[in-house]
Formats: sequence, structure tokens, C-alpha cells
Amino acid sequence: NRVTRITAQDTTPTKTKTSKEKTTSVASAKTEAKKPKATKPKRQRRGPFSAIRNYFAGAWYELRMVRWPDRATTWKMSGALLGFIAVFSATLLLLDAAFKYLFQIILGR
Repeated sequence: NRVTRITAQDTTPTKTKTSKEKTTSVASAKTEAKKPKATKPKRQRRGPFSAIRNYFAGAWYELRMVRWPDRATTWKMSGALLGFIAVFSATLLLLDAAFKYLFQIILGR
């Protein structure tokens, strides 16, 4: 696998294609497309559980690449999550109580 480096140039192309040259290049592209295709090699049959095995092998490979946090960071993130849940739950409870009170006033009960 060879890496080709492309550099930007400040110069503009000196010659643009004419319409005749464009049609010629389109015609040559069409003739290239009509070339017979190479036959694909047949896929080998695999066992029925190979797809499942490959899935778990790929998942395990991805898990090994994960950079797991240390214990202190885990506790900090867990605390932040529990704090957010507490604040969000309190907000929902207050809104529910406010709407319940509002509807009781509107309905006159």
C-alpha cells in the first residue's frame, strides 16, 4: 500500500476541455464500462454459528480498545448522575403538585 501525497497548487489549469473533448471522454468512459466483468470467487459456506461467533469476537475486540476511567472518575460520574436524577425527580414532583393544585382550583373541587 503506497501513500500518495497530494499538495495544493496556486496555479489554475491553462487549458479547459472543449465540448468535443468532453463528449470524447464520455464515449471512452462508456466503452470502458462495457468491458466484461471478472467473475467473483464463490464464498465458502460457513457454519451456522460463525456469524454469531464473529459478532462476539468483534465486540470483544472493541471492548479491549475502550479506555476505561479510573475508580475516582467513576465515582465522580456516578455522583453526578445520581445528583442529576435527584434534581430532575424533584422538578417533576414539584411540577406535578403545581398542576394538580391548579386543576383543583379550575375544576372547583
